[in-house]
Amino acid sequence: MGRLWQTLILSRWQPVLAYLPVETVIKRRQQAYYDQLAAADAQADCSNFIEFILTAIEESLREAPELSIPQLAASLGKSQSAVERAIRKLREAGRLKRIGPDKGGHWQVLDEFTANRP
Repeated sequence: MGRLWQTLILSRWQPVLAYLPVETVIKRRQQAYYDQLAAADAQADCSNFIEFILTAIEESLREAPELSIPQLAASLGKSQSAVERAIRKLREAGRLKRIGPDKGGHWQVLDEFTANRP
């Protein structure tokens, strides 16, 4: 039930997060998930559990399927031109970098540390 709420909260914050394979990552680490949950309950401190979940989300982001612009637009309920405008703005702001050719390539999200590198 908690993971359902987590998905709901994350997807309301950023709709694309609803499509992350977080459940798959957690299933692979199911015993560690239950261990962290039990420890959080026993210690009345959920810090390590939250760190575990954030790590699972990060891993799922790395494993998420690559979407084309039309697929991304459909999943977000936006027009293709709106997504293209957002990509252009993010690229101009140094937050996205194109890797590879237009066909077969992909966009890489740059974090604050790599955004300022050439």
